[in-house]
Amino acid sequence: MAVTKRMVRMVVRTLKRIFFTLMGVAGVTLALAALFLLTKTVQRSDDFDRLQDIILAINIAGGVILILILIGNLWRLLRDYRENVPGAKLKARMVGMFVGLAVLPLIVVFYFSIQFINRGIDSWFNVQVEEGLDNALMLSRAAIEFRKRQNLVATTQVAQKLLAVPDRQLVFELSMLRRESGASEMTLYGVNNRLLATSSDNAANSFPKPLTEEIALLMQQDRPFVSLEPLGDGRAEIRTAVAFTYRGNRAREPRTVQAHFPLDERLGNMIDSVENSYSEYQQLVFFREDLKDLLTLTLGFVLLLSLLAAIYGAFVLSRRLVAPIQDLVAGTRAVAMGNFDTRLPTP
Repeated sequence: MAVTKRMVRMVVRTLKRIFFTLMGVAGVTLALAALFLLTKTVQRSDDFDRLQDIILAINIAGGVILILILIGNLWRLLRDYRENVPGAKLKARMVGMFVGLAVLPLIVVFYFSIQFINRGIDSWFNVQVEEGLDNALMLSRAAIEFRKRQNLVATTQVAQKLLAVPDRQLVFELSMLRRESGASEMTLYGVNNRLLATSSDNAANSFPKPLTEEIALLMQQDRPFVSLEPLGDGRAEIRTAVAFTYRGNRAREPRTVQAHFPLDERLGNMIDSVENSYSEYQQLVFFREDLKDLLTLTLGFVLLLSLLAAIYGAFVLSRRLVAPIQDLVAGTRAVAMGNFDTRLPTP
């Protein structure tokens, strides 16, 4: 009966040890996962908003697991200490020594890590870099505005040349003027946006782009229209429209000439690159303080998890070092009670 109880006690103790070991491994694994996600957040700011909640949840879960394990170990150590279990005082001293050796390096690393994070993130937002991006963005927008003005002037000149062109010559004159102006498509509309003539450098595109409601409204107010419109695949064009009054007959007829000018692909790519860089920089500026707070909080959690893992490791090491002493005491007591068949486990 006594042997059976002893065996059951040993099995329960082994299962507890395995359970706490697995819990400790899970806590350390969560800490490493948080560090891995933290490195991804630093490398790509786009992942910041998506991963910050996950990182905090992992840190909290790992911290809770390790705290529960340490509470169990502390409770067991206090119980053994109060009951004067052999080796309990030695175990307590060894735990304190290991914790003391682990705390100071962790605090030093944490302090310098925080300093590095704050200074490193602040260095990303150099004033000269921000001014350079602002100037580049202004320069790209100025280049676009210059091209838009050029194309609008060219469209106005085409409208002036079409003032007295008879209807039978519209197609020929419009095609010639389109090639001279560099437009990819040019269309002439009459009253009620009636199509009068069109010309395009794309022979397959026989149907011109219609006037939008905005353009039609501006033409009624005798105001010119110019706009930069994306075409997809990184391409864009400048659309212009100018209203004029046809003077080829006695009755004056309002007409509108609409032109499409392709934007140079290289210029468009450079402008897109500048705008994307500026947008990413502004996103970094927006997340600046949040990023610093998240990194500080995450490092704080990692420090806590590392400290808890070190304390847990101190319990494990001290338990292994004290175990032979406890086995020797248990064997001595068994022999004193006349149980000469007692065998001590091999260390």
